[in-house]
Amino acid sequence: MKYHFLISGIFLIMIAASGIAFGSRIHLVSDLRLPGLTAAIYPITHSGNPSPTKILPIKFDAQDFNLSCEVATLKMALTHYGLTVDELTLSENMGIDWRMQYRNREGVTHWADPDQVFVGNPDGKQFQDGYGVHWDPILRVARLYRPASLIQNGKIADIARRIDAGQPVIIWGYYGPGDERSWTTWDGERVDAIKFEHTYLAIGYSGPAEAPTGIYMLNPKTGKEYMDSDKFIKMWDYYERHGVVVE
Repeated sequence: MKYHFLISGIFLIMIAASGIAFGSRIHLVSDLRLPGLTAAIYPITHSGNPSPTKILPIKFDAQDFNLSCEVATLKMALTHYGLTVDELTLSENMGIDWRMQYRNREGVTHWADPDQVFVGNPDGKQFQDGYGVHWDPILRVARLYRPASLIQNGKIADIARRIDAGQPVIIWGYYGPGDERSWTTWDGERVDAIKFEHTYLAIGYSGPAEAPTGIYMLNPKTGKEYMDSDKFIKMWDYYERHGVVVE
C-alpha cells in the first residue's frame, strides 16, 4: 500500500546523562525530488475558535527535538492518565534507524521504513537526515503504558466519539506546504512522502458529535489550535485518515 507522507526533521543533540548520542552524520543525499512528482498542498490556516462541545484538559508540552512530534503527542496523551514519560524513553522503546539515506548507481534512493522505526535523526533537518515515524510503531509504544487502538480510514465523528469517551487521539497530517519525495526501504518497499509530516493530538471538537464542525488539537510545535472540519479532513486525507487512540 502506498501512502503520501510529509517530511519532518532530525536529532543533533548529545544526551550524556542517558548515554544516548543523537548525532548527525555528514553524508547527505541533497536532492530526492522525483521527476513528475508534485504535491497539491497549500498552507494550512487555522480558523477562529468557537466554543468547544467537549475538550479534554490536557496540558501543552512542546516537542523536545525538531522531528519528535510523534513521541511528543504520545507524551502529552499519556499525561491525561497521570503518566509522565519523557521523549527519550519513548524513542528508545520505539526504535530509531540512524542510517543515512543514500542513492545507488541506478539513482534509487534507499532509507529506513517509517512503518517499523523512526527514520533518521529525530533532531535533524527536513528530509536530509531525518523524516519521522508512522502509526504502527507509536501504537506499539503506547500499548506499553495504556490500552491503545488504531484508526484507519477514519471519520471525523470517530474522533468526536473518542473524545466524548475521554480518549485523546494522535493524528497524522502535515504542517505547511510541501512537495512529494520518494525512497525505497532497505527491504525494497516504496515510500512516497510529502514535506512537513506532522502529528497533532486531538483533544476536543465543536458542533454535534455525529458531525463535528471542527477539531481542537495540541500542535507539539506551537500549542493549542483549532481547525474547521473541511481543512482538518483535507489534512488528514494525506495519511489515509490514520490515528492512534490512547485509551
